[in-house]
Amino acid sequence: MLPIALVVAMCLGAQASLFLALTSSQDRMALAGEHELASTALREEQDSLLRLLKDYAFWDSAYQRLSLRLDTAFADENLGLYLAPAHGLDYSFVLDGQDRTIYATRGTAKTTQTALTALGAPVVRAVSAVRRIGPGGDPRVVGFTLVEGHLALFGVSAILPSPDSKMRERPGPRALMILVDYVDAGMMHELANRYRLADLRLTGARPGSSANLPVTLYGGEVAGHLTWSPYQPGTNARHQLLPWMLAVGLVVIFLAIVAVRMGRASARELIASEAKARHLAHHDTLTLLPNRRAFMERLKLREESEQAGILYLDLDGFKEVNDVFGHGAGDALLKAATERLQSIVSWRGILARIGGDEFAVLITGPLAREGAECLAQAVVQAFDEPFETAGHNLSVGTSIGVVFDNGDLSGEEMVRRADIAMYVAKSEGKHRYRAYDPSMERGRELTKQLESDLHRAIGTDQIYVLFQPVVNAGDGRTIGVEALARWRHPDRGEISPDIFIPIAEKSGLIVALGRQILREACQHTRSTGLDLAVNLSPAQFWNDNLFEDITSILEETEFPTHRLELEITENYLLRRPEAAAQVLNRLRRIGIRVALDDFGTGYASVAYLKRFKMDKLKLDRSFVERIANDSEAASVASAMIALGQALNLNIAAEGVETEDQARALRIAGCTHLQGWLFGRPQASSTLMAEIPLSRRA
Repeated sequence: MLPIALVVAMCLGAQASLFLALTSSQDRMALAGEHELASTALREEQDSLLRLLKDYAFWDSAYQRLSLRLDTAFADENLGLYLAPAHGLDYSFVLDGQDRTIYATRGTAKTTQTALTALGAPVVRAVSAVRRIGPGGDPRVVGFTLVEGHLALFGVSAILPSPDSKMRERPGPRALMILVDYVDAGMMHELANRYRLADLRLTGARPGSSANLPVTLYGGEVAGHLTWSPYQPGTNARHQLLPWMLAVGLVVIFLAIVAVRMGRASARELIASEAKARHLAHHDTLTLLPNRRAFMERLKLREESEQAGILYLDLDGFKEVNDVFGHGAGDALLKAATERLQSIVSWRGILARIGGDEFAVLITGPLAREGAECLAQAVVQAFDEPFETAGHNLSVGTSIGVVFDNGDLSGEEMVRRADIAMYVAKSEGKHRYRAYDPSMERGRELTKQLESDLHRAIGTDQIYVLFQPVVNAGDGRTIGVEALARWRHPDRGEISPDIFIPIAEKSGLIVALGRQILREACQHTRSTGLDLAVNLSPAQFWNDNLFEDITSILEETEFPTHRLELEITENYLLRRPEAAAQVLNRLRRIGIRVALDDFGTGYASVAYLKRFKMDKLKLDRSFVERIANDSEAASVASAMIALGQALNLNIAAEGVETEDQARALRIAGCTHLQGWLFGRPQASSTLMAEIPLSRRA
């Protein structure tokens, strides 16, 4: 018995020792995986704040209205009143070139706190670091600090023009933007759910548990520790099996087999946990696609002389979807777009989400050039179909930049060139693809030159106005005109509005340009008795001085307010309905009429039309072109006209070129017609000479 007992005891001891060692190893491996997840969580929060700083600090409007001069209303709208509720930020600051706080909010409320006093030494060091970063560097820094005894994530960035802007930075010390987000229970709860870290919390002193990660202030000092309840597969297994092993020694073999099997299961679970940690570090959490980091790493792994092509995609109209329907609909749209892209790309390339609404595809191999162009064309065509998601039927296109390489270019340079080509595709009308060409670099220089020339042209006779007649659909009388901006460049000749209007909008010159067009249009048509229609750009509509500018020009030119009609599009209204209603009501109270342009191409509903009380709907020319020959288009146009009639609105159609179109529109119920059939855009003197007084309203 003794030898048997000794053998049994040795077997039990060996089995117990092996089991304890195995389960302890499992606990250690699981803890190592959770440490990597916790590190990933902190990096992701910092990367998210970096992206937010890029969106709001590298922005022409922010540079003009926060750096060059402080526009408090602009700061309230885009920092204090927006960032706190939209992104959960606790502080936002703007510092001038001498590090003086010129704007500060705590949540959505103004505060008199100064950034460098309130945010502590780490932020002072970060500000100094950003100050030392010159042109060509990335002037953004993120880190942790202590604010009123609470750990907080902060980001410091210089306020600069957009990277693709034609605006040049003025010399001198830069203004800075500082954003602060408390590391609070809400953030801990979100990270715990996202990375599956149970009971994740922040503690001051180093906890006794090994499930902790130090959080270091910017500058090196440890300010606290992230701690959590570790997942312990080995300990769980030990607690379940050890009592049975001690109680039932005679079945040691059976228990050993069970222990080994459970150990293997725990090991597989640990491997899966580690794989998940690696996956999260290299993949986007929303779409589950490879992220920018993974995409750039794959580019670096290209074999020398390996042919490669990159498609760089941006969703056209994604921002409008977010503004109108909310970020939930935007996230649903990104998932739907990802599914559609995956079905097209399939095995042909590597699809990644670079950030925001930007995606990239990498194709390698001897047929990379042909494959990339074919794939780009297929993607553009696939986005012709709307997305049915989040209870909405959403139409978005995509602009694509394509670049090819035989192994000579770095991954960063390929992405840069593809990004340039993508923006060229956007500038040419969106929903298309363009392959990179060195001339695109020159095109950017040309755009910068045109912006400079336009700045000098505004206020001179280079900018002038043409007028297109608007007739009564019933009797053909000319009852009004639409003012159209034109630019006669002294060296380049006539510059198309399709070229200089977008330049004016991006550069901020559109407000001054709009004032000049309105003033000249009023002067030329004051004595004609005709109504005058003038388009408003988004920048003009949301300009704080819009009402004062219009009333001043009307008084200066002695133009009757009841003859002025301002044309806007649906996007102005849907972005900020309450503010838009206030602007429209203020204009309408002094007699100015408002027309909704491009009706039928956006998201406006009957409820919005009733709410904003428009005076006229302008049917988009895309319906007019087909109304005489396409029964489906005629039915849609008739339905929209009937809707306007039901709301007691005048209905205008633009782009009328044939008598058949005019006849169909009259039958459908249009009240006003406009197009080449009734007259091309022309100078006021020519127009007035060609319109008999008997035909004027």
